Amino acid sequence: MSTETTQRGEYVALTKCWYCGGDNEVLIHRQLRSIKGMHDKVVNKTPCTNCEQHMKRGIILIGVIEAKSGGDVENPYRSGAFVVLTESAVARLIQPKALADAVIKHRSAFIEHQALLDIGAIKQDG
Repeated sequence: MSTETTQRGEYVALTKCWYCGGDNEVLIHRQLRSIKGMHDKVVNKTPCTNCEQHMKRGIILIGVIEAKSGGDVENPYRSGAFVVLTESAVARLIQPKALADAVIKHRSAFIEHQALLDIGAIKQDG
């Protein structure tokens, strides 16, 4: 790898989406300073194009396993489950109404993996 390529790689980063973990934004430092520490990392909660479309169509529910989260409610351990439900489905399935309204307003929520199984949003593996 040439020195020029190595240097270029230090001031360009491809970030990850907070919601799905997929590729999100390309960052380029204006003063050509190293930002390689941001590569493959979530740097904000801006959804990627796919998640933005999901949020226009419905509500993203991200499966989590609370027991493995170590009390981190801001970024809990994710189970890998990712579903999109309509607003009406969220309003029917999530109670109390105030909680359902908050989930609909924010367009996404973490939900215990077992709850996704219980409501039939996902199927049990194997």
